[in-house]
Amino acid sequence: MKRVFKLLPLAETTLPFRVSLVALLAVGLVYLAEVMLDDRRRILETQQRDKVFELAAKKRARIEHALSSTIYLAQGLVAFIRSVDEPTEQQFDRALQTIYEADSRIRNIGLAPDNVIAYVYPLKGNEVALGLRYREMPDQWPGVRYAMQAHQTVVTGPVRLIQGEIAVISRTPVYLEGGDYWGMISIVIDLESLLGGAGALPANDNVIYHLLGDSLLDGKRAVLLNQGELDRQRAVEMHLHLGLGSWLLYAAPAGGWDTFQQTLWVWRLQLYACAAALCIFLFIILKGRAQARGLAAELTEINRHLAASNEALEYLSRYDPLTNVANRRYFDEVLVRSLAQCRRQHLPLAVLMVDLDHFKTVNDLYGHAVGDGCLVRVAGLITKVLKRADDLVARFGGEEFIVLAPGLAHDQAYALAERIRRAIAGTLIPHEHGDKEPLRITASVGFVCMTPERDTSGEQLCRYADNALYRAKANGRNQVQTYTLFTEDDKQ
Repeated sequence: MKRVFKLLPLAETTLPFRVSLVALLAVGLVYLAEVMLDDRRRILETQQRDKVFELAAKKRARIEHALSSTIYLAQGLVAFIRSVDEPTEQQFDRALQTIYEADSRIRNIGLAPDNVIAYVYPLKGNEVALGLRYREMPDQWPGVRYAMQAHQTVVTGPVRLIQGEIAVISRTPVYLEGGDYWGMISIVIDLESLLGGAGALPANDNVIYHLLGDSLLDGKRAVLLNQGELDRQRAVEMHLHLGLGSWLLYAAPAGGWDTFQQTLWVWRLQLYACAAALCIFLFIILKGRAQARGLAAELTEINRHLAASNEALEYLSRYDPLTNVANRRYFDEVLVRSLAQCRRQHLPLAVLMVDLDHFKTVNDLYGHAVGDGCLVRVAGLITKVLKRADDLVARFGGEEFIVLAPGLAHDQAYALAERIRRAIAGTLIPHEHGDKEPLRITASVGFVCMTPERDTSGEQLCRYADNALYRAKANGRNQVQTYTLFTEDDKQ
C-alpha cells in the first residue's frame, strides 16, 4: 500500500492519467448538463401548456358568455306564453321582434305549438319554415325530443336548416302551469356570427382550436370549429357547459408541443462548450509534475462547485425564480405526500386557490415590472400569513397561487383564506408612476377542505378549489368561496 502511495505522484504526471481524469470529468459534466436540460424542458413544457390552457380558457369563457346570453332570451318568451291567455298573432309578433332585436347573432326565432312551426320572425326569407312538423324532420327531431324529455334548453348544431344554411339551434320546451306541453321555442343562431363575436375564429395567438358540439342521444359530436390538424390526445381539453349538454374545446400550439427543442439544442451546445473549456482548463492545470501535488485540492474545489450547482439546480427545480415560493412541480410532490399522510391519520386537508383580481389591468397600466413586483409582494404576504411548518404556498401559474394546509378543519381553512384575502387587500404596492394613483390590489380565494378517501386525488382537490375560485370570481371578486357540490354544478 505504501508503494502505491509513493507511485501515485509519478502516475499523476503521465498523459494517460491526465486524459482519464479529464474524460471522467467530461462525463460528469455532460450528465449534469443533461439533468439541467431535462429539468428546463419540463419547465418549458409546463409553461407552454399553461399558456395554451390560459388562451383556451379565455376562448371558452367568451363562447359560453356569448351563447348563454343568447339562449337565455328564450326564457322571456316562456314567461310570455305562460302569463298571457290565448295571445294574439300581433302579440306573438311583437314578442318575437323584441327578442330578435335584442341579439344580432339570432338569425330567426320560431314558435311551434304542438311541435308544428306556426310563428317565425322575421318572416321574410323564412316562409318555407311555416307549417313544418318537427316529427317529420329526421335531422331536427332528435334535438326537439331530447329537449322535451329533459324539460330544459338543449343546444344542437351544426344543423342544416330547411332554408339551406348551417346554424346552431337553441330549443326550449314550454310547459304550462298545469304541466301540459305547449310547444317548442327555437332560436336559430348564426354559427359564424356566434364564434366571430366570441373571438373564437382564427386568431394570431399561435394556437389551433377544435370545437365539438353536444353529443345528445346518439353519442356523436359534430364539429363546430376546425382550425387545422390537432392531436386531441395531447391537446388541452375543456368542457363548455351550455344548458343541458356541453361542448368540447380542444387547443394545441400551432407548431406542435415541441417548438422549444431548437432552444434546448442551443443551450446544450453552450453547456457542452463550457464543459469542454473546463476540461481543457483542468488538463492544463494537471500538466507537469510540479502541479501534481495540487491535484487533490483542485478536484476538491471542482467537487464543491459541482455540489453547489446541484444545490442550485435542486432549488430551481422546486422554487419559482420570481417569487421564491414553491413552483407547481414541487407543490405536486408535497400534495402527494400530504394526501397519503392525511389518509393514514384521517386528517382533513385544505387546498386554497388564490388569484389576483384584474391583474392584466395592472400590467397594462403600470407595466410588467410593477406586475412582477405585485407577484413578489403577494407571495411574501401569503408566506407571512402561514404560521405552521407543514403549510406550503406555491405559484400555480401567472397571477395564481395555491396553498396546501394539512390538518386544518373547514372553519380554520376559511379563517386562513380570509386572512390571506385581507392581507392582500390591505396592502399598497409601491410604484414609480407619480401620475397614477397608489396601487391597491385584491384577490379572490376558493378553497376545499375534506378528509381524503382512498380514491381522492390531488387533481380533484385542485379542481374543487379552482371551482370555488370560479364562484368567487363570478360573485364579484375580492371574496372567499368554499367548494360545495353546488359550486361544481353552478360552474357546469
